[in-house]
Amino acid sequence: PRFTEIRYTVSKTDSVHQLSEACTLKDLLRYDDIDADGHLNLNEFYTAFSKLYSVSVVSLDKALEVNEVSSRVGDNLEIKCDVTGTPTPPIVWRRNGLDLAALNSEDIRVFMDGSLYLTRLQLVHAGNYTCHADRNSDVVQTHVLHVHTVPRVRVTPHIQDLRPGEDAHMSCRATGEPFPKVEWLKNDEPLRVDIPHKYEVLGNGSQLRVRNIGFADTGAYMCQASSVGGVARDISSLVVQDNPMQREQSQRTRFLVFHDMGLAVYEPDTCRLLHVIQGTDVIPGTQEYVCGDKGTRCSWGRSVNVAERYVYASQPARDRVLVISVEQMVVVDVIVTDQYPVQLWYVGNLDQVWVLNWRATNDEGIKTIQVIRYASQKKKHHTVHPEPIDGHFDLVKDLFVPPAQDLGHEFRYAYVTHTNQRGLYKLDLANMKYVKTVDLTPYNCVPQGLVYSSLYGLVIVDCAEPVTGRRTGQLVLDYLTDAVVGVKPSLVGHPYVTPDSQLVVTVDTLARVKIVVQRVTGVQI
Repeated sequence: PRFTEIRYTVSKTDSVHQLSEACTLKDLLRYDDIDADGHLNLNEFYTAFSKLYSVSVVSLDKALEVNEVSSRVGDNLEIKCDVTGTPTPPIVWRRNGLDLAALNSEDIRVFMDGSLYLTRLQLVHAGNYTCHADRNSDVVQTHVLHVHTVPRVRVTPHIQDLRPGEDAHMSCRATGEPFPKVEWLKNDEPLRVDIPHKYEVLGNGSQLRVRNIGFADTGAYMCQASSVGGVARDISSLVVQDNPMQREQSQRTRFLVFHDMGLAVYEPDTCRLLHVIQGTDVIPGTQEYVCGDKGTRCSWGRSVNVAERYVYASQPARDRVLVISVEQMVVVDVIVTDQYPVQLWYVGNLDQVWVLNWRATNDEGIKTIQVIRYASQKKKHHTVHPEPIDGHFDLVKDLFVPPAQDLGHEFRYAYVTHTNQRGLYKLDLANMKYVKTVDLTPYNCVPQGLVYSSLYGLVIVDCAEPVTGRRTGQLVLDYLTDAVVGVKPSLVGHPYVTPDSQLVVTVDTLARVKIVVQRVTGVQI
């Protein structure tokens, strides 16, 4: 149709004449028909309207609607948005519906040219990112980010001396994302596992057995783990001789048992008693007892291993935490806390011990949180409180600190709950202050338990109704944005995550024991 026909139809149906007495649609043809052909093509039309309304022609090649991106932990990554327009529109980046420019994160930034920049990439960054033109969310590009790690591998024992005719056993623990391929080598050559009755490899390479060894079996046995992230090796040396030498273990493993009378230290393989600390022992350099005078029972809460140097153990009835030297096996420090310190967590990358004080003999009511800094250093320690909420330290119901996991991700935040409140408070561990409130009111969820998966940055929350305490299933949150990405009302029970973050195990013991195992796949489980 001719422009005059369109102008008449639009003017008639949309009452355009009421907008302006000085300007009509005819003026578009007069002033914006750039090639003077008596028609307005699409570009001329958008150019005319963009003068007043910033109309942009937005387009995206259909082949680019989904973009697969792969990168490695620790890298810096820039992702370009392929949504284009005339004139060039501002670009909005989102993850789970949240505008990433508003996230105010130092490791996720949106540049002026419309690109997304991720600094020091971590496993939690994996997932889906979308981009679209500002004020036009109809044309969307999805970027699926896969993050992989360099494999880690550790063998035991590192060296062993055996006699001819014995069997040699070696273990290999490999981790990584994706899970690496594991194979054994001897002196840099692939092991001939096809030799019958000689080698036995079990558990996807996690165990190697060499049968009826002889002098020729002496050598360096290497466990090799390989994936798209790289290759890692560790060596287990086997020495075969008639009179094998007795070697002392370079690093002794010890097992501590805390009981009413003090604590005992055992060698776990033989259960041999190595050391005893009596509750009536006087703490060196003080006039205080480990637990109390004769007849006083010890009160223990939790204990944590701090950098293989110390064991921190809480004593709720004495309002303190004891620091035990692993090398000397004596109490070397006494740290005063708020009332009834029970739970302890060690955050290795920050060298902090976090303490949850019950302030009562039962797990009820409001609690306080304290932090012991420089926990692995040889010094006199003391506690500090994190930044309070509304000027109050004692509003806490529970604290959920991310544990160390096999994949090595260092979590930056923990979560705190308040009694009967349907939400979470996000806590910056390094700066010891609250940075965000996560509202779970739309899901009527008072968190009862919470676990972390470093894969794709998922947070699994066990929910209950306020006041009644009736369990209402699980929520799955995105650790980066705190957006709810999954609702599972029928999945009731306490959640656990395996150390490799691959599986979520939910245990329900309310009526009868029920165990549900889920696999972490992408942004869902």
